[in-house]
Amino acid sequence: MKPGQTPPAQEIQSGFAHSEARLKALFESAMDGIVTIDATQRIVMFNKAAEHMFRCDAATALGQPITRFMPERFRAHHESYVENFGTTGVTMRRMGRIGAISGLRADGEEFPIEASISQVDLDGHKLFTVILRDVTERVRDEQRLREQQETLAAVIDAASDAVVSCDKDGLIVLFNPAAERIFGRTAASMLGQPLDVLMPGRYRDRHGGDLQGFVDSEVTRRAMGAGRVKGVRSDGEELELEASISRSVVNGRLTLTAILRDVTQRARAEAALLRYQSELSDLTQRLMHQEKETTRQLAQALHDQLGQTLTAIRLTFDATPVRSTGSTSADPASQRLGQLIDQAIREVRQVLVDLRPPLLDDHGLAAALDNELQSRDRLLAGVDLLLEVEPEVARLRWPADIEYAAFMVAREATSNAIQHARASLVRVVLTGGERRFRVEVIDDGQGWPLNAQNARPGHLGVVGMRERALAIGAHFTVKPNAGGGTLVCLDWEESS
Repeated sequence: MKPGQTPPAQEIQSGFAHSEARLKALFESAMDGIVTIDATQRIVMFNKAAEHMFRCDAATALGQPITRFMPERFRAHHESYVENFGTTGVTMRRMGRIGAISGLRADGEEFPIEASISQVDLDGHKLFTVILRDVTERVRDEQRLREQQETLAAVIDAASDAVVSCDKDGLIVLFNPAAERIFGRTAASMLGQPLDVLMPGRYRDRHGGDLQGFVDSEVTRRAMGAGRVKGVRSDGEELELEASISRSVVNGRLTLTAILRDVTQRARAEAALLRYQSELSDLTQRLMHQEKETTRQLAQALHDQLGQTLTAIRLTFDATPVRSTGSTSADPASQRLGQLIDQAIREVRQVLVDLRPPLLDDHGLAAALDNELQSRDRLLAGVDLLLEVEPEVARLRWPADIEYAAFMVAREATSNAIQHARASLVRVVLTGGERRFRVEVIDDGQGWPLNAQNARPGHLGVVGMRERALAIGAHFTVKPNAGGGTLVCLDWEESS
């Protein structure tokens, strides 16, 4: 045939027949059910996969309404759905809110399917084609998996032992109710936290190496330590724990799970019995000596280091929410100790409430410092107290604990400059940005002792200021000022 010449009708018909044959072969060999309906929603095409899916041969299905193969409760909605779809102009979309609906086999069995619908207009005749996939097995597997997960979750939640899981980096991914009770911490606060926060600080340095060694080993389960390890509650109380660790791989991810049983009371009883048996002869003498030494230390702390003691208690209070443990222990000494701790916390809390400057919470560090200096300035003669801060810095806010620590350091440094250095001018300089700041207290006095003996009842001293700075991750320095007097500086920057 020459270029530009129209093909003969016979050749065109042959091409149509060939295309139709290919389309029919594809239609019949498809693994998904394919059903085509006309504008009246009656079936005009029904492939072999649809026959198998609905257990109905094509000869029986052709001419039947499509609603014949869906549960009664969906039929009215489906008819309007197809009619509405036909007016949208959209060529294809999923059926059902998330693509999953129910079908009805010829024998009356209902089953889940995924379906999509498309439409085409041929010579003024609207045809709708539905592609169907039987997802019975998948739904059954998903249901079985959900049931297994729910059963496992119920077992873990009901377990009396702590179950704590972490990833290969040691970050906690599971913290069951027993772990909450034993460690005094909520699951929400622990997820994503490093596992070593549950152990005393003296064991943390080597824990990473031990964990990595287990990860690298081929062992699937073993006891931790010698079968017992040390843990620490949120209130600082140390725990004796029987522990084992296991490993599993889920979806390609390594998970390490520790099973922990609180044997603190048993360990204490065992230790007490051993001490009673081996040291009964000198126990009374040692207890009396300890009582005497404790009394001396307490008297010294109350007189010389109350400020440092309050600092430690306050930092502990800020870092650890106060909770009632609801202990049912029959040990009278333990019950009494718990009562004394609660009483001490209440007393210290009241002191801290009295001491914490109200402006700090409401208006920030700059406002609190300004109020502090103005209050002192009104009561002092011959001493000028100045706050130097740019307006944009004065409006900034930092974490409450950080602001409180900085304020207390600035207050103590100002007191030292006035009372010990006999300064006539004290400048408090606040600079910084959204994630960092510096507080400088500069005086023109004669200098003041830079040692721990500065601590006195109700005040921090250099040691207390340094400890407070370290607690918030700040850098603290005290040095002579180039122009005379002393420069106290606290630098804080938010960790990345």
